[in-house]
Amino acid sequence: MAHRSQRLTRRAFLTIAAGTAGAGLLAACGGPATQTPVTAPPVAPPTAPSSTSAAGATPRVTASSASSTGPPASDTAFNNANIRAWIFGDTGGDVNLEAQTTRRIVEAFGQRYQGRIAVDITPIANPDTDYQDKVQSAAAAKQLPDILQLDGPFVADYAYRKILGPIGDYFTPDDLGDFVPSIIEQGTWRGKLWSLGAFSSSMGVMVNQTLFAQAGITAPTDIPSAWAWSRFAEAARRLTSNGVRGLDMHLDYGVSDWFTYAVSPFIWSAGGDLLAPDQIRATGFVNGPAAVNVLTEFQRLFKDDSISATPDPKAFEKGRVAMQIIGTWVIEGFKDFPDLHWTIMPLPYFTTKVSPSGSYAWGIGSTTKNPAAAAELLRWLVATDSGIVPIVETNKLPPARRSAYAKLPFYATAPYALYGEQLQQTAKARPVTPAYPVLTAKFAEAINDIALGSPVQGRLDAVARAVDDDITRNNGYHS
Repeated sequence: MAHRSQRLTRRAFLTIAAGTAGAGLLAACGGPATQTPVTAPPVAPPTAPSSTSAAGATPRVTASSASSTGPPASDTAFNNANIRAWIFGDTGGDVNLEAQTTRRIVEAFGQRYQGRIAVDITPIANPDTDYQDKVQSAAAAKQLPDILQLDGPFVADYAYRKILGPIGDYFTPDDLGDFVPSIIEQGTWRGKLWSLGAFSSSMGVMVNQTLFAQAGITAPTDIPSAWAWSRFAEAARRLTSNGVRGLDMHLDYGVSDWFTYAVSPFIWSAGGDLLAPDQIRATGFVNGPAAVNVLTEFQRLFKDDSISATPDPKAFEKGRVAMQIIGTWVIEGFKDFPDLHWTIMPLPYFTTKVSPSGSYAWGIGSTTKNPAAAAELLRWLVATDSGIVPIVETNKLPPARRSAYAKLPFYATAPYALYGEQLQQTAKARPVTPAYPVLTAKFAEAINDIALGSPVQGRLDAVARAVDDDITRNNGYHS
């Protein structure tokens, strides 16, 4: 998802589900057939993935899965090649369904290539802290794995630090054309492709239909009919009454990359950006007129008490807020709220319709001694049948390949369909720059302060100075 807080939220749900599924089972990844969200028209219940017909069923992960859609297996005559793969979670206190499915996908690859490529899987808990530290230490010691999972927005930082090697030569142009553009954008830095993901993310506006009906408001249902920001803000204010807030931006996720993920699309929509087109200057962009205007609009909603400041992550489910801007990762939990009647509408916009994107991705370690074998596993992980279908059946995030949607029927109907359509039609990646860790940290702090009433221009000016200082200290991130 994902924007660190998004990822933590998804992982928390997946971890809880894993704990109740029983040893070795992926019951909670059974999909909408067994965990249908409680909705009212116009949202139709999602169709269950074809691999799931009963509780406890697992995603389709088999050794016979061909690496499709994707290039055919290479002609390299692998002979007992050994590679190491680092994956998020599935160890210690970080056991979750997504990590378990990832392991199964890699193990299926090992079965398919038995005697030719052996994969040593190393699961590492808590990718937000321990994982990043371990990668940096391995790079310094020249002990990087052959292939590793990483958080998409940090690709450029990994490439700059020579943790990753370029992967573009391992995919044909036609094959890369099957990926949604924002996944290619996320993984590309200075003209080279460094990573690819099997899935991405998006945000929609979830609507409490009961509260909307009481207020006499009808929500738009598709991207062409999306509300302009002014109408959206008016609805949020109108819906704020009798202890109910109009909008939840999930401040409970904390001061983190979630704020950058959630707010930056509106700045893009207003014609602005967080960095200059060459990605080496923040002044005039993150503190430019578009960003100031957007954050001023958000601050007005906070001052009106139209945006919920409650730390309750279930305020929407409990009917305490009328709308929430959020991704697909919360939908499975709605089954615990049978009185909730909801639908989904597209993100509002200022000038242009834009949506966020990004989540986990895969890259090849720069020091691998077996690049061809690592690339073979990479192709397997991001191929439609062998990698994307089973992982999306588990985490429900929008698939990164266009060809995968036809094989995931629940993405053909609401609410998932809107997320997939936004990813394919309006998605944009966060800034691809080695300065991103500094940018997102400072920007998130500024958004938090602005929500509490700090001057918008002054706080964004401070962000611009901090990011420009970081870029200058690193000589524009030129090696």
